[in-house]
Amino acid sequence: MNSNRAIISLILVLFVRHGALAIDRTAPFAARIAHTAKDGNVTVHADSSLDSRFAASHAAHAAQVWRYFSSIFARTPGSSVEFFYTKDQRLFETILKRYPVIVIPGGRQLTTHWEGNHRVWFIIPYTMPDFGTQLHELSHDFLYATWPRSEEHPWIKEGLGMYFESGRISEQGRFSVERPFPSYVVLFRDWQAKGALIPLRRLLTMPRDEFYRSDHTKTYSQSMMLVFYLWEKHPAMMRGVLAGFNNRTITTNAQLIDFILRSTGLSLVTLEREYIPYGTAAR
Repeated sequence: MNSNRAIISLILVLFVRHGALAIDRTAPFAARIAHTAKDGNVTVHADSSLDSRFAASHAAHAAQVWRYFSSIFARTPGSSVEFFYTKDQRLFETILKRYPVIVIPGGRQLTTHWEGNHRVWFIIPYTMPDFGTQLHELSHDFLYATWPRSEEHPWIKEGLGMYFESGRISEQGRFSVERPFPSYVVLFRDWQAKGALIPLRRLLTMPRDEFYRSDHTKTYSQSMMLVFYLWEKHPAMMRGVLAGFNNRTITTNAQLIDFILRSTGLSLVTLEREYIPYGTAAR
């Protein structure tokens, strides 16, 4: 994944409450399914533009991701998840009209909605295999299920999404991450060299609309580097953040920021002074 487009989703998923929408099984994709694979509570469908091995490997990986996130988040996004994959651009555009979402220029092409008690994803694979998409998007789903207000100030949602996508799930179900995406490290470093990074106080308090309408090369790279810094330098605190989401002692963005600062003993000014050099030195 050399391009920064490998990171940012084409769309900003609209988080609709369970049962708000139902899929029409006569929809274009349903008639085009050529391969189906199931693993646990994950189902992957693929049309003839992909093969059965793709469906099986992506079902197995998504099941590992589901089990991992189930172990660190208190609540699951429904009882299962379903993926439809195609490389047919025209078919995807037909589905996008049926299930429209807010578009972010560039990046992956995907859309989603709720069917009964589970989420359904429609995806054009960006890479082969396309495991990073599952890590990123399912992290959003689990975080939202556990703490719905993560949508209000997306820095933590997207920072965690980028963090998880930078890693991998082993066959034994263990998550590991070695480094942030190099292309976004370069973007972060370039913006810092220009003196044009978003001030930390503003980044942490950006409402949803402002965050997603801002230059994503800033918002995503900064959120990624901040979360990487916090995980590497203050892992116990980050485990405490997840615990706070899970037990609902952290229910607002203000409480999240306060917890981070109290737990690390840092002020916002000091945190900004520390995470920026960390980000520019990352490789």
